[in-house]
Amino acid sequence: PVNRIDAFPLERRDVEVLHTESDRVLVRGTIQEGDRVIVGGTHRLVPGQLVRPIANQKF
Repeated sequence: PVNRIDAFPLERRDVEVLHTESDRVLVRGTIQEGDRVIVGGTHRLVPGQLVRPIANQKF
C-alpha cells in the first residue's frame, strides 16, 4: 500500500485468457500468483492511478 487508505498504484499487464470454468480463469501473461486483478471497468483506469481493493465479488 502506498498510503493510509490501503490504495495501490495500477500497472497494466497484458494477459491471454486460455480457459474459463465456473469462478476460475486460466491465463498466460506477466502476472504472478497473488497479484490482484481488476476484471471490470478497466476502460476508466490509467497506469499509476491509486485504487483500493474491495471484498471478492462473484461475476
